Amino acid sequence: MVLGEPSKTAADLEECCRRTTDAVDHEEYLTKRLNEGQRSLFSKIETALAGYAVNADNVRALLSRVDVEVYSHALIERDHAPLWMPDSNCDPSSLLARLRDMVGGASIVRGTFEPARLLERLRSEGVVIGEPQGWGADSYRSVLTGKAVIEVPGTGVVKPIDETFIWPRAHRYDRSHRADFDDEVPNPWFGIRPDSVNVSNFPTAGFDRVVVVSGPGFGKSTLSLALAKSAAERGLLPAIISIHELAKQEGGVGRFLQDQLNAQFEVSVDWTRAAEAGLLVLFFDGLDEVSIDRRAVMLERVKTFSLRYPAVPWLLTVRDAAALAAPTDAFLVELDALDTDDIGRYISFYRPNDAGFGKRLQQAFTARPDLGRLVRIPLFLAILLCSDLEVSELPSKRTELLEAYLHLLFRPEQFKGAVSAVVDPAALRPIAELIAYDSLEREAIGVDARRLEASVRNALGLGQPVQPALDRLITCGVLRPSGPARFVFPFPVVQEYLAACYILDFRMEGISGRLSSASKRPWAQTLQFVLERHPHPIPLVTNFLAQEDDVFGTGMRLMARCVANGMSVTPPLKAELTRRLCRLWPSAAWRLRGRIGALIAAAFCDPMIPELRALLSNRWLLHHGAGTIVAQIKSPDLTRSVLADFLAGDIEHLLNLAEMQPAVSALGDEALDIYVARARRDGASEKELEAISSLIGHLDPAQLSDEHLLAVALDERLPIYIRLEAFGLHSTPVDPRAMPLVEAALGMPGYHTRSAAVEIIMKLKDPVSSLRDALMRSDLKMKEKLDLLGYLPRGLLPAQKAEICRTLSQDDSIQDELRRRLSIFGARYGNSDSMCALVEAADRLPIADLRTTIAIFGHHRSRSLVETLILRLKERTFSPSDRAGLTSSIVLGMTALFQMDMFEGGLIDVAPLHPGADLFLPLLEEWAAMEDYEPIDGLNQAEGFARFGSEAALSAIEQRLKQVLDSNGIDLADSDTAAHVGHALTTLRERQHLLPLPFLERVVDRCSYNGASGAVSMIAAHGTHAALDLLLEIHTSATTSLKEAVMDSLETLAGRLGLRIRPIGEGRLEAAII
Repeated sequence: MVLGEPSKTAADLEECCRRTTDAVDHEEYLTKRLNEGQRSLFSKIETALAGYAVNADNVRALLSRVDVEVYSHALIERDHAPLWMPDSNCDPSSLLARLRDMVGGASIVRGTFEPARLLERLRSEGVVIGEPQGWGADSYRSVLTGKAVIEVPGTGVVKPIDETFIWPRAHRYDRSHRADFDDEVPNPWFGIRPDSVNVSNFPTAGFDRVVVVSGPGFGKSTLSLALAKSAAERGLLPAIISIHELAKQEGGVGRFLQDQLNAQFEVSVDWTRAAEAGLLVLFFDGLDEVSIDRRAVMLERVKTFSLRYPAVPWLLTVRDAAALAAPTDAFLVELDALDTDDIGRYISFYRPNDAGFGKRLQQAFTARPDLGRLVRIPLFLAILLCSDLEVSELPSKRTELLEAYLHLLFRPEQFKGAVSAVVDPAALRPIAELIAYDSLEREAIGVDARRLEASVRNALGLGQPVQPALDRLITCGVLRPSGPARFVFPFPVVQEYLAACYILDFRMEGISGRLSSASKRPWAQTLQFVLERHPHPIPLVTNFLAQEDDVFGTGMRLMARCVANGMSVTPPLKAELTRRLCRLWPSAAWRLRGRIGALIAAAFCDPMIPELRALLSNRWLLHHGAGTIVAQIKSPDLTRSVLADFLAGDIEHLLNLAEMQPAVSALGDEALDIYVARARRDGASEKELEAISSLIGHLDPAQLSDEHLLAVALDERLPIYIRLEAFGLHSTPVDPRAMPLVEAALGMPGYHTRSAAVEIIMKLKDPVSSLRDALMRSDLKMKEKLDLLGYLPRGLLPAQKAEICRTLSQDDSIQDELRRRLSIFGARYGNSDSMCALVEAADRLPIADLRTTIAIFGHHRSRSLVETLILRLKERTFSPSDRAGLTSSIVLGMTALFQMDMFEGGLIDVAPLHPGADLFLPLLEEWAAMEDYEPIDGLNQAEGFARFGSEAALSAIEQRLKQVLDSNGIDLADSDTAAHVGHALTTLRERQHLLPLPFLERVVDRCSYNGASGAVSMIAAHGTHAALDLLLEIHTSATTSLKEAVMDSLETLAGRLGLRIRPIGEGRLEAAII
């Protein structure tokens, strides 16, 4: 019997038991061996057992068989815990205390502790459990992490996988999805894509048996390396196994680890024990790189090991899920192609020290959508970035980049030694070109198995075996299965380019007749490739330009794009293309206007024709390419002329010059003089003067002289905000004559005045004291003081802003409400102490402060902080409108990075899913089930929940939308109210939950632009002739702004349906078959 605490009863019992061995008989035992207290205890035991017909001799016999031990808590920790505890980086007593607390907490729910999960939890608390010394586990991890590098084929560039590694986006693999040419167009998501998967979480509960599917060049092997390194850094023992190497061995996975891996790394890890202890993580790479007949065998080995060690996580990479010849219970995910944000991160990763390079390259991709599509393949983009080219040195012909990619695609053995070339790669290329062309003739993406075999047979000739060539095309990734008995190319552009190569070699005689198909995929891209590589394209181009074009100028733009991509044309023909682009440019819809401007900037501004020069002074084209052209030409005369034209017109909303700014800044003091002269013009309105102030603030101070700036700053004829902008651009220290103006400006209304004053305050030696004085002013309302915090210069580092806000928030002389808002700003700029304090107070924060605190959670990626927040939220009762607003804040905080500069306002950046996002689901489900919402609040709550990934919320959105439209008390002409409808429609469209056309027509009729434009986009998403007819009808009576949205949608939909949109007079359009 073991007792936890010493006591008199315990001592008496121990003596009663021990002294039974010393007594001769019962009488002596009772009278001579036991004292009074012990005899009393014996009697009580005898009485307790009386019901079992037990006498005193029986009790004594029982006690003679009992040993009594007393182990107090202190004794256990001192004498026994060191014997139980494994080697770790903390002392045995501390480790025991942690384990005791874990067990105590889990006892409430009868929790269990699996080795891998327990180790992970201990590591999260800073506890690392060691392995036996003889294993060499630390050396193994060191070598493995050292090998975790990215090698870009053909470039010699090797990049270590570190904290800057870009984790690929992924989604659940959909076996039913059929490839389409529109797969190349990235689908933007705001919120949680319902099928999205964060692969960096591997291995975690529910995500510990994974198959990663993606085409060649998407970085599956690199992902395995990155995950293995991450696992090693967490104290696990990852093992990367090449399926090709495993297939050479006769034994299973366990023997491979013990024999091959230990020998390779010169260690003695007991992999069986590691598997049982929850340390092992397996990565199987390249299933489809072994023959088809061996795949089932390899999967069976994986399955056997998995059944033997069910707690061992594993991940397997494969180009195509069809390679899974045997059933598997794994979680299948597919890697996404890169989107615009991913491309920006890749540029920063491969060219981190090239200031401005990323922005220039992104602009080049925007100007050249042909390259923009290609670089969505990670390998393709990496090759481009590692070529050490400047943006101006990018290949003029995208075909050069495609050829580099195809060279690697057809010859994977050059960088993947496991793949053996059974068939000559030179013989595969013509076969692939014929397959691509045959598919193009049917205007289809991919090919079915029967046609594929026929194409290969035709290419090889009679009597040649077909299967080896087919296997090779699939193994090296030129083709991949897509559904039952169907195959596709890894990317649509690959099919289009290979088809163009075939046309150039064998089908040129009919190409002129094909040019009429220029407005529809897949022919549009293929014809571009043909023209770019054609030795004598001018007759074809001239004949084509003589034909009728659609209202979007599709054919003309295709020819212009070919010129931009390197097609040779005569100067007169180029000038004619430029004139046609100029005629279309100002009247085009918004998105098309930007594409035309980028195209002109890329290839049609040198020489500059008069028509183009006139359009550069069009204010409405400034942000659609005109500013880029002016900056690109770098002519001071042109810059002065265009700037003078802008300033001669309406400038009330001309607050910045976008891409044209560097050219204007290069004018130096002259630019400042031009602006000041415009400000001094008689009759200048307040709005115009504020615009001039904003334009002055965008000038580069490095190109301005202090003398000129000081002359403007001291000119009392100018408005105070213009003078303050000049003082702000002046070099430090701040001229003392600026301070009276600052004091006066703080008391004056208006953004321009106060923001300029704060800019100067931040340049003082002690900006915090001056800002405190401003926040203490009695003549400013709370909102005005909060606005001052939003005016902190963007040039300040977040850490500097966080420190300013932290210091002021601790100043007791400042109002409590303002100090709380200062804490929120501090948390937004990364101050973790401020964020923790706000979360702890979430049960009593004002609702606006609570919403904002949740919205900035992207800056604090702590799961435990989310747990605390949810506990606090459950302690409160919220109104329906509060719940709707909080749902939106939760989505924002968990799925994005809210760069708040003004209170509740700022830019939203893409960010990885927050580690604590899943914790909100029960709360959001509870809120979604409530029925007390007003129509708009209910719509907002359902829309927010849907953006958090809920499928059920989609039907709720549809129901709420009908309520909103059926309500006569809701003003849908109000732009803010209509925006709620537009957001909801956008969310439904992104999730392919399309509403009926008649309902969408009602939305267009009742809502202002913000709602109607969302309905127009959903109408186009139907992709039917009925949808196109409805858009044509809407266009006839739409407002000017809505017409642009309709035109943007019509262009895409008409191309998909193979129709040409053309004008028929009086502003009406019609569709005609191409």
